[in-house]
Amino acid sequence: MKTICYHKPSIQPRSAEKPLLTRLGALLSAGPARLSLLTTLVVLAAGCCFNTLSPSSLALEKPALSFTSQPHPRGVVVVIHGLNQRPTSMDTLCTLLRDLGFHTYRITLTGHAQLPDSYFTSESWQHDVQNALTTVSTQFPDLPMHVVGYSLGGLLATRVIDTSRVYRPASLVLIAPALSLRMIVQSAYLLTVLPSTTLSVRNLAPRDYKLFNQTPLFWYENTI
Repeated sequence: MKTICYHKPSIQPRSAEKPLLTRLGALLSAGPARLSLLTTLVVLAAGCCFNTLSPSSLALEKPALSFTSQPHPRGVVVVIHGLNQRPTSMDTLCTLLRDLGFHTYRITLTGHAQLPDSYFTSESWQHDVQNALTTVSTQFPDLPMHVVGYSLGGLLATRVIDTSRVYRPASLVLIAPALSLRMIVQSAYLLTVLPSTTLSVRNLAPRDYKLFNQTPLFWYENTI
């Protein structure tokens, strides 16, 4: 399997990192960084609100299987979106892939269908990916299967493929995968001591990109 990863070469998989608390302790011991860390925590905590999950639009976004118009398909690509990202924002990429001769299957991860969802764990997201890979490999057994994951999608793709002996895609393309975060960004995970099932953080992504105006704290917990 060929893996293409679009991010800084210095980023390492989370499994190779020091524990979060160890890294944060090192940051706190670095005098000038303390103020930056505390400022980050204060800003994030101040931005917390009770979960409303108000969508930025009302369109229901379901998983989508689309077919290339070319007579001889080159393969099928499973496309996985990012955290609190509008699944249909990946449609431009899917269109490009179909023009290149690939069928596409765009996933809609649990919680991202613009319908209220109760609490769920990270296993739900991994099951979403597993179900998509099973669907594609069953429906197109004679075509090479490829996986493209953006941000959270890249993290989920690596978790599922690394822990499975069933799924062996021909290639894995990771776009800004959430495999490792800057230490100052990791400090946001300290907010998980708050009631994560009832609080959320404002989503500052562009309107056409974001799905909900707030991101539940437990969604961030599910990425750890």
